[in-house]
This record gives sequence, C-alpha cells and structure tokens, in this order.
Amino acid sequence: QKWTVVPKEDYSKLPKLEAQVWIAIYNLFMEPECRKKYELNEYRKSNLMRLRKYLNEIILDQIPVLSHLARSLDELSIMAVNTSVGSNPFIVQQMPEIRGQIMKNKDWKKIAEYQKNNFFVENEETLKADMQKLATLYNYDLLENLAEGIKCANCKKEATKRCSKCKRVYYCTRECQVTHWKDHKKACLETVANEAKKKEEEELKKLRPSQSQPDSSSSGDKKTVFIKENGT
Repeated sequence: QKWTVVPKEDYSKLPKLEAQVWIAIYNLFMEPECRKKYELNEYRKSNLMRLRKYLNEIILDQIPVLSHLARSLDELSIMAVNTSVGSNPFIVQQMPEIRGQIMKNKDWKKIAEYQKNNFFVENEETLKADMQKLATLYNYDLLENLAEGIKCANCKKEATKRCSKCKRVYYCTRECQVTHWKDHKKACLETVANEAKKKEEEELKKLRPSQSQPDSSSSGDKKTVFIKENGT
C-alpha cells in the first residue's frame, strides 16, 4: 500500500498482483472445469481479445504457461462464438417475503384443530345444513336433472328442448311436447301467472314513493306565530 522506488533492473519484472491476475485469467479460460461454467458470448470474447496485445515477450518469459493462453486467444479470434444457452450451474431462488410473514409465529397445530372442528365435521347436522344451503341456492328440480341428466317429461329420453312459456319442463321432440301439453298446461299457466305477478309487484315497488318522504303540500301551509304578552 506504499509507494516504493523500483530499481532499474526490476523495471520489466512483473508485480505479484499482476501475475496473480494473469494466472486467474489463464485458469478461467484454459481449465476444462472452469470452461464448463464460463460460457463464451460475443461480449466476453471481445473482452478476452483485448488482453492479447498485453501478452508480450516480457510477460511470456516470466510466466511461460501464458503462451498457451496467447495461442488460444489467436484461435478464438477466427472462431465463431456459440450463442446457445447451456446449463447454468448456479441456482437462484426467490424467497417470497409475504409468505414468510404469513408463516411466521403461527401455531399450525392449533389452526389445524380449529379447521377440523369447525369446517371438516361430517355428521348428520352439518350434512343437513349443507344440503339446506344448496337447496336455497339452486332449484331442486334442476339439481336432480343435472345429476341424472335432463329427461323428456313425456318419454323420459334425453331432452334438449324446453317449454317456451315456463322454461322448466324439457322435451326431446315437438311431438312429445304436444302430447304432454294436456298434463303440463295447468302447471305451465300457473307458473307463468306467478312470474308475471312477481314482476308486476317489483315494478310497483320501484314506482311507489318512500313512506319516509315528508308531505310537501301539508308542511308548506304551516306558519309560526309569535304573540306578545305583558309588553314583552
């Protein structure tokens, strides 16, 4: 780390640090194991070729093994670099911080026990409750049809068409629909009437004014009267 005076006879002598750098470059480029991990590309080739002009006779006399490096660089200058991507010996793994914070300081046995007691209980009461929820969300007839396949109301074959009025009964052909109409007519008309009634009630609710709204006609006629008594 200090400046020293170099004698004239040591002017051409290679410093220790510089010699170590050249040996490291030689091992990186010439050793077979290092070459497997050091993939050559155009950028690295251009940087290696810049070293060729520094491999003069003075350096080669002091480190003779660098003559192999100089010859390899000469060969590299006339060779094309293989740009195919090889196997990378290094494995980079990203550790998610959010998952780490979630997993930190958690009693997983206690959490698993709570889940087991509250969400994975398979007794008669829980099964009934689950079926009741499904029944409220979906039509029972529709669930039955999905489970067994949609059947024709007349011949019980596979059906692809349904009643254009109530849209609840399925048929396989027009002939089956006409044949079954005498049995389906009453239920179909009742269903259509109920749907129309519900739709009419919803429209009336939208048009009906709110009961909390004050009556502007009655409130506008009210006046406040102040009466003077005893000269005050």
